[in-house]
Amino acid sequence: GGGSPSLRPTVRDVVKHVNDPSGAGSVYDVWRRHAQVADTTEPRMGDPGGGSDFAGFYNHLGIPIAEWGFGGGGGVYHSLYDSFHWMSKFGDPTFAYHAAAARIGAALVLRMANADILPYDYVEYARTMRGYVPQVEKAVKEKGWTVDVTALGAAIHRMERAAAAFAATRDSVLARGDPPRGVAVRTNAALMRVERALTRPAGLRTRPWFRNLIYAADEDNGYANMVFPSVNEAIRSGDRSLAAQEVADLASRFDAATKAVTDATAALGGR
Repeated sequence: GGGSPSLRPTVRDVVKHVNDPSGAGSVYDVWRRHAQVADTTEPRMGDPGGGSDFAGFYNHLGIPIAEWGFGGGGGVYHSLYDSFHWMSKFGDPTFAYHAAAARIGAALVLRMANADILPYDYVEYARTMRGYVPQVEKAVKEKGWTVDVTALGAAIHRMERAAAAFAATRDSVLARGDPPRGVAVRTNAALMRVERALTRPAGLRTRPWFRNLIYAADEDNGYANMVFPSVNEAIRSGDRSLAAQEVADLASRFDAATKAVTDATAALGGR
């Protein structure tokens, strides 16, 4: 599983309620066992960087996406043998895993469609972003540059605080029952602006179609993921001045995303 960090908690919750075709519990139970993670941590989820069907929505428009699936050793993917015959005879003869994947998708659609307040988690999102900052600092240091990355970390920290305040307000409001329709509409409209604020209309300098500044396919490897592509492409190109500009630009966009979160909190409070 994977996708935008804002949707990962919802994906984890949904797969707790879908039976795994192996009969060994829920999809979540089997996933945890295979991942062999500690009781206090969650299984790792992938980033939406490599080019796939979500690219138009996420990489171009900044619309959050989620992805999930079942896999394993096989060696036929995108080969001449990747056919209905192989799948029906070897891959998933009863199509039980196909059905389980469809149940996850249907449950996610229902969860999103029926939610009074869209179940985006921007605390997890900000914490995930915070984990990428040391990678940027290391890359800058390896170049021998004096590029200040602290503004980026501070902007992400402000987003995390705003997201925690929103989550507390949301939980309090929902505990009292369904919010008025007008309140929910305004809140959801603000939430839908959060990740779009982290896109740039002009796009990446080398690839203007790619507007998302958080994840993109690596320019040199379409299936690989690149985090903070505007910043990391500048570092890779050896342009110190551009890297500094891109760090400042990205920090400002995190502040714009934080403003959208704050607006969602205000709307939820009836302001």
